[in-house]
Amino acid sequence: MKRKLCIALLAVILGSGGCGQEKDDISGLCEAHEWEWRSIQPPTCADTYEVQEVCVRCGFEGDILTLGPDAHIWEDTVVTNGNCTDPKVVSHVCKECGARKQDTVNYENRARALHDYQPYSGSCVEPEYNAVVFYRCDKCSRCGEEINRQQTGFEPIALEEAR
Repeated sequence: MKRKLCIALLAVILGSGGCGQEKDDISGLCEAHEWEWRSIQPPTCADTYEVQEVCVRCGFEGDILTLGPDAHIWEDTVVTNGNCTDPKVVSHVCKECGARKQDTVNYENRARALHDYQPYSGSCVEPEYNAVVFYRCDKCSRCGEEINRQQTGFEPIALEEAR
């Protein structure tokens, strides 16, 4: 019974901090273990991997843990810049495993800043006033939206007399 108790006590001492002696090159034991986790397999976001406790002083190997898979670490790359009619397309690639997905970012609220406005002169018929109205404005070359519209003239429409 005493022998089993001594073996159990020795196992506890060795597993929790060494033998209480200076480092012994033969057994690899040290005064107090200083643990560090080391990868047995490289970390991945696609599969599980293992890490192990290792004493940095004597190299004694401790527990092994299975971890992962870790979350993807996405890196964004702009594929095409958006404008007032086309959305911006961003490609997402995981830096760890190379997994890919594609996402489209919509610029509904910021579309005005993405227009390509050019000076424009035009005219339109105003039936209510029976006239052609001439104007100038800034018109988007992509979608046709007009801003800063100013009337520059008008011309009444002559009605043909019935014969």
